[in-house]
Amino acid sequence: MDVILLKSPITSAALAAILLSTLIISTASYYWPIQEPFHAYNDGPDGCSTLLTLVRDPLLVYSYGTPIPASISVLVIIGPTVPFTVNEANVIRSFLVSGGRVLLAEDHGSGNSLLERLSIGVRFSGTQISDLYFYSKQRFFPLISQFADDPITYNLTSIVMSRPSYLQIQEPSSIKVLAQSSPLSFIDYKGDGGLMPNETTQSYPVIASARIGLGTLILVSDAATFTNGMIHANDNTKLFLNIVALSTGVMGYDLAHIPSAPLTAQRISFKNQIDAVAISLQPTPLRAIVTVAIIIGFSILFLLSVVSKKQFAIRRRDRAGNQAYILRLQAFSGRLQSWRC
Repeated sequence: MDVILLKSPITSAALAAILLSTLIISTASYYWPIQEPFHAYNDGPDGCSTLLTLVRDPLLVYSYGTPIPASISVLVIIGPTVPFTVNEANVIRSFLVSGGRVLLAEDHGSGNSLLERLSIGVRFSGTQISDLYFYSKQRFFPLISQFADDPITYNLTSIVMSRPSYLQIQEPSSIKVLAQSSPLSFIDYKGDGGLMPNETTQSYPVIASARIGLGTLILVSDAATFTNGMIHANDNTKLFLNIVALSTGVMGYDLAHIPSAPLTAQRISFKNQIDAVAISLQPTPLRAIVTVAIIIGFSILFLLSVVSKKQFAIRRRDRAGNQAYILRLQAFSGRLQSWRC
């Protein structure tokens, strides 16, 4: 019996539609900006991508399931909102004891989970301070110019902070205060820069350090000081370079404690793979064509990975529910709105 094969015109159209959709999605994944606040790949004013350009060969830290790589000598943690676990604190403690340096910058008190697990006698207050006189543009952008003599504050005249909190020193003997606000600063309970009748002015610690083993933990009570929109203000860049310059290895940037949109890590990996291949090509007229072909090839692998991870996430969410996920998004949205205001 003869078998007659019928070629459906829909097959070719469907294949073309799939390829076109794949190209559009992959191109969007490649070019759509990362928007999470304090993310190392966020090029916006509330991102920290500029920091990666100030140091040599930075590494991104996505988890603490294993010891911090030996090549990292300074670990930068900016704007964390995901609490630190016991295991993560133990990994960071080991890193410090062996001589590592850790910068922890935040202003909402979320970093206290790490300080508690490290048994350090200082906490982030989580309460905003402003300044009546020494400020930039607005009172909630206080100028900090009172510095202790230390390599971390070397050659600093003033830095600018954005709605900072202050440090509550619980054990003065083990904590070195490196910078304070002016005597005209005050706790800004309303957050609008206005001094209420029951508020008094005084200096507040905003930068401090603590020795842990052979290493140093540096605390800065404002995450925005190191963002793209603030890093070039006054001596903010000098402060950051002073912190990382005293280390001989490379910088590790913490992404494990910054809330990320779904697939952000996969998008970054996807973009880096394409960039690595494209950079290796010589600038010829065919480079654009080859790059497009690379994008299509990687996009297929990317979509397969996305589908696999999404199916697993759906099964997991069906079992555990999505209430925690919704709460996390609400908290992230509120923090972003506060920053933009």
